[in-house]
Amino acid sequence: MCMELEKINLEIKKINDEKKAVLAVQFAAEATLRRVHAAQKDDEMPSIEAIIAPLEAELKLSRLEAKAATVDDLQNRNQDLTEQIEEDKRILDHELDRAKIFANRVVIVTNDSKDATDKVMPVKQWLEERKYYQA
Repeated sequence: MCMELEKINLEIKKINDEKKAVLAVQFAAEATLRRVHAAQKDDEMPSIEAIIAPLEAELKLSRLEAKAATVDDLQNRNQDLTEQIEEDKRILDHELDRAKIFANRVVIVTNDSKDATDKVMPVKQWLEERKYYQA
């Protein structure tokens, strides 16, 4: 469980680092835009739109890649946790079956030593009656 938390914390740190990198790209693009706007005094410079468009496209692509990576990581984590839950469920079902078998063996041994009026009810029958009365 501790290893899983560490793994999740590392993934969160990775996502935060990617987010910081995307923000750094955005700030750099904004700084470039401010410099271009301040330096644009004559008509020979390209238009601001011509400079902004590729930067905006790159920024948008970086954001989409970060989101896609996050979604992929979350889907993988979800699948891993689902598999772990299924494995735990199989183990619990197996342990429950073993406990039922053991209880039935105890009933059999107990009934062997008792007469017909004192017999103990088998676990399976007891569980079925319990479900019936609780419903």
